[in-house]
Amino acid sequence: MSAHEIVPFVHPVNQQIVVPDPDSNWYIPAGNVLRGLCLFDEANNILYICEGKAQDIHVAQFMDRLDRALTTSFTDVTVSYERIASAYSNQVVTSIDSTENQSIVIGIMKDAIKKGASDIHLIDKAGKSIIKYRINGNIITQPLTAQNNRVKQLIPTIYPSMLDVSETHHKEGEKQDGRIKKEFLSKLGLIGGRVSTTPTDVGSMMIIRLMKDNSNSDLSLVKLGYASYHLTMLRKIQRKRRGIIIFSGETGSGKTTTLECMMRELVLSTGGKKHIFTIENPPENSIDGVNHTPIQCSNFDDENEVSAAWSRSISSSLRLDPDVIVVGESRDKASAKAAFRAGMTGHQLYTTVHANDAISILDRLEDEGIKMSLLTNPKLITGLINQCLVPVLCPKCRVKLTEHNQNKLEDGLLSRVKEKTQYLSGNIHLIGPGCDECNNSGISGRTVVAEVIMPSFELLNTFKNEGNAAARQYWLREEKGQPLSNHLIQKINAGEVDPDIAEQYACLLDEE
Repeated sequence: MSAHEIVPFVHPVNQQIVVPDPDSNWYIPAGNVLRGLCLFDEANNILYICEGKAQDIHVAQFMDRLDRALTTSFTDVTVSYERIASAYSNQVVTSIDSTENQSIVIGIMKDAIKKGASDIHLIDKAGKSIIKYRINGNIITQPLTAQNNRVKQLIPTIYPSMLDVSETHHKEGEKQDGRIKKEFLSKLGLIGGRVSTTPTDVGSMMIIRLMKDNSNSDLSLVKLGYASYHLTMLRKIQRKRRGIIIFSGETGSGKTTTLECMMRELVLSTGGKKHIFTIENPPENSIDGVNHTPIQCSNFDDENEVSAAWSRSISSSLRLDPDVIVVGESRDKASAKAAFRAGMTGHQLYTTVHANDAISILDRLEDEGIKMSLLTNPKLITGLINQCLVPVLCPKCRVKLTEHNQNKLEDGLLSRVKEKTQYLSGNIHLIGPGCDECNNSGISGRTVVAEVIMPSFELLNTFKNEGNAAARQYWLREEKGQPLSNHLIQKINAGEVDPDIAEQYACLLDEE
């Protein structure tokens, strides 16, 4: 009979865990993977197992060693990672501490959501705590309280107890990634939360991306900020039964939200008669009439496995009778090639890439191994869209750009404003001092600034024979293309955007 018996056991919360002597066979040294998984209290014959790790292969092997070596039974008890780690540091820490730290983290997240943040930065700088939120594209330092002024302790709490895809525990000095468990997301009204941690020169930094549920919102392409001439082209592109439509922009530029609006419009315009199928990591919003699917990957920490999972998901989607396929990201050679194979089968396919402008999407895809013959086929490449997000001025506290306020703009920018905008209209505004309406920020949200291209044979042929710059000039001159700077100037003329902020987030006003 095995020496190990699982028996009902309630360990006193405040009783100290006895760590084996370093010379004992059961002492787990620093650096051993088991150090963050379990601890055997030799004096009391208790095996403490970190929450959620009872089925871990390393724990199973350790238990087998105990079974074979011990002559008496032992009991296993589930505790927080903090309690195990603290035992090795000769500290008595109860499971209540873990719960308290979780409550502090949830409180920080609730505060960030209330303030409209998209990301939280938790920074431990040589023991000093710094908390920042990204709100409307800006990084804003938050005040510390007696509770949240303990980032060094909060970061280790999050990994073992709040994430469902992560390392076993926080490894100081290493990069790690994970996703927040659904049980916490539901409390926060989020549909996803991505976590990334990296060491810094004097500590560590954790970034939490807050993915909000827009399924019940009234977002539309118009409300996002697209111009009427953009909408005309986008709807014409959307009516094509086949082809690949590619959105580009930096991380956080709103590409996914724009795709969601496109899908909602497609469902409405077709009366739900199209099978729209998405492939995402993870699905970020639920849209009625759209089937959302996550990629299936056994190890999200392995880039090669993630890449293969994207490729498999795209390829297998063709067997699921889709009319429209939405690939959340063409992130590398494998996923880009799989997306193009799907697009070549006669389906309409939407995807996103990182590129600096609409024409540069073609360069990016060529770098990912897509053949030039495919990139220059207007029947296949039906839409190229680039976008960014620019802060919108608070209508209550914004201030007019008058002669008195001209000194707020540096000379070069002021010259561009006078040359490119309707400067004499008196409707150009600058950011104000802040007020109750905008939480004293001077900003009331963000708007899309974009350029949309419906590629012609001539444009793509110019790209093939003469390159990116010549193709862009052809689009601007021969096809009367509206560059991103034109859209930006429209918003400045309307008094929506501060020209200084506009150039910081989009492009120079005289940039074509």
